[in-house]
Amino acid sequence: METRNIYNNKNDSSSPKNDQRPTVDLTMAQARARTIRSAAWFIAIVLVVLGGASWLVYMQENKANTSAGQTNELDYLTSFSLEKTDITNTLVPPFGSSATMIVQKTSYAPSAAQKIDPAVMARAIGEVRIGNQYLHAGDLDNAEAHALKALSIYPEINAGQRLLGLVYVQRGQFDQAIAMLEKAIRTDPFNAETFNNMATAYMQKKMFDKAEELLQTALQLQPGFVLAYFNMGLLCLVSGRYDACADYLEQALGERPNHPGARNNLAVALIRLGRVNEARKQLETLMEQQPDMAAAYFNMAITYGMESKVPEAMEWIRKGSTHCTPVVCQKFLADTDFNSIRNSPEFQKFLNDLYPVAPSLPALPSPSKASGL
Repeated sequence: METRNIYNNKNDSSSPKNDQRPTVDLTMAQARARTIRSAAWFIAIVLVVLGGASWLVYMQENKANTSAGQTNELDYLTSFSLEKTDITNTLVPPFGSSATMIVQKTSYAPSAAQKIDPAVMARAIGEVRIGNQYLHAGDLDNAEAHALKALSIYPEINAGQRLLGLVYVQRGQFDQAIAMLEKAIRTDPFNAETFNNMATAYMQKKMFDKAEELLQTALQLQPGFVLAYFNMGLLCLVSGRYDACADYLEQALGERPNHPGARNNLAVALIRLGRVNEARKQLETLMEQQPDMAAAYFNMAITYGMESKVPEAMEWIRKGSTHCTPVVCQKFLADTDFNSIRNSPEFQKFLNDLYPVAPSLPALPSPSKASGL
């Protein structure tokens, strides 16, 4: 019987004839191109890994900033109404954070080349969050302590720098606030909130030109930034630029329709412009949104006082007085815009009822009678 070697017999029909594939010799240019493609893919993969690591740190810092710099605006908002002639407590973090203060933005994103120990970053962020809680509670001393501790752990944490700057502003330490916020800008030169907060410190120092420059920078970095619009409105209001004030505050309300300070000050600007009916509409809306805001009632009274409509003005004065203390009411009524009705009997009677004249004390007996002599 014939025996065949089925493994070595090349003529066997069961053996595939295409097992021997042709060999392609690469040219030097083709080999170089293939090497470059492989290196490019390797570099791309490395960059993706580094970018992912940076993004994780970026998100951690973002959470810290949400707590540190952007608290509820209304907690710190002092409305600028007609009776005021200066800027006080205008630093306001974004809504709903924020926050603030003033908006959930990232204040500092470290570069891929920067080595940051995640444990160190976590400790610093934890201190910022605790400090922010104290800030919300009005405990500036403990807020400062935790901000300083965060900076001692990680000196470049932008959220800690902004938190400490905010503490200084709330304390009235405006020079220290400016110095700290300048550090925050060097750490992150693209954070609109930092420029807004520094502008607030300059507003408190009555350096309005510098404040306006910073606010314009904030709006360039973040168009639609409510707090920057609001503060620009205040600057224009105190400088008598009522048209510009109305424009900025309308933009603020376009972003945040329930912003009481913006709406109240818009009404003030409209009154100054003689657009009384428009001002009344803004005040009516404000009283619907914030029924306990006394300034709205007194500003409404001013609109009628300017028209010498004493009964209508007094009606709004009485309503406003139910939403504030007698001392605050007296401050509202001291506004020069009430001069047109100040000498009216109704106005004078209200003042007397607000602070009735105390009866005179009986005369003391003479020493001789007191001694029984």
